[in-house]
Amino acid sequence: MKKVILMLLALVMCFSCVCVHAEDAHEPVTLTIYADNATYGANEARLESFMKQYPWITVEMVELSSGSTDRVATLGTMLQAKDDSMDVYIVDCTWPQQFAAAGWLENLDDVFTEEELALYSQGALEGCKIDGKLVCFPFYLTTGAMFYRTDLLEKYGFSGPAQTWDELIEQCKVVMAGEPGLSGYAAAWQQAEALVCCGLEHVWGFGGDVVDAEGNPTFNTPEVKAGIESMKKILDSGVAIDGILGMKAADIRAAFWAGNVLYCRDWSVNITSANNPDVSTVAGKVGLTTIPSDAPGENLYNCNGGWNLAISPFSKHKEEAKLLLRYWAGYESNLLGAVCKGDCPAYTAVFDDPEVEEKVPWMKDLRKYGEQTRNRPGSPYYEELSAAMQQAIMDVLMGADFDSTFANLQTIEEEIFSR
Repeated sequence: MKKVILMLLALVMCFSCVCVHAEDAHEPVTLTIYADNATYGANEARLESFMKQYPWITVEMVELSSGSTDRVATLGTMLQAKDDSMDVYIVDCTWPQQFAAAGWLENLDDVFTEEELALYSQGALEGCKIDGKLVCFPFYLTTGAMFYRTDLLEKYGFSGPAQTWDELIEQCKVVMAGEPGLSGYAAAWQQAEALVCCGLEHVWGFGGDVVDAEGNPTFNTPEVKAGIESMKKILDSGVAIDGILGMKAADIRAAFWAGNVLYCRDWSVNITSANNPDVSTVAGKVGLTTIPSDAPGENLYNCNGGWNLAISPFSKHKEEAKLLLRYWAGYESNLLGAVCKGDCPAYTAVFDDPEVEEKVPWMKDLRKYGEQTRNRPGSPYYEELSAAMQQAIMDVLMGADFDSTFANLQTIEEEIFSR
């Protein structure tokens, strides 16, 4: 017996030595991640879990402000200065081309296997590649969607939400006739980036695109013009909310939550707030459906407005940063984002997690939006590309000639793409 006890003690000591040597093999490292804000505990849980798994790595977090403009200013300042204190950071889905051209994105081709990549939203993943190389990675999705009043459609005998833009206009006219003061349709059509998102959804719904398979601009095509013409038709039909050409997302959202709108194009993640009685007077009466198109069931696409993760090329600890990025983009992290904040996961299996089903049962309805999401055209000069498209859309909505406006837009965009 004594011999057995001694052998066990020897094994314990040997195991302890192995553990000590394993820990000694890692020099302590401190990483800094510039992350999303207002995550309702998700970020704190992520940090705790990651540092338990990698006890030699300490992670410090800087939560960026909500506005994309403020975020790009902060991150751009850090990256221009080649500041090595930032290791991992979040990237808007429209930034990869611009950041890659500036040399601000570390290549991530060695971080994930092909089998792992297949587990994520492929539409979002494609937006993270430049010339076939993975330079950032999907973190969570925010996709365009159509919100509607379920109670009003039922009251006026409609079996479901509109599948085409023409059907949406007709439903709006019927309901507006019986509901004085109600607007039929609201969307963020102020001359800003949201106008591009809305415009592209109309274009895609008519089978068009603004860039072809070879990466050449195609802004002056019948399909593109047909898509934007469908926006003008909404205006001319009288169903749009008053002042739609000057309204931001916050404006149209407030109008919808106040019960003043039948249909509202918003971001899918906001279904949580729309059905929250603390902020919405129509809570419990809001449905979510795909963006209408030209024909029922065809060309059902929505614009990706999600966020990605990147590694700074100036980081002194790139291998450890890759571990952090893998975790922050992984299953557990996506699950935390879904249940704490209502983020639409980029890791598609999270939609089927029992905890998601229990705590955010409406999340399952967002799955199809992630599968149908498309990205805005990539360019190192995206701000100029977007500004030109915003101006052209606004011009035709205000009455300018379609043919000459889009011929001019094609010329402008060709010059941008040729740089």
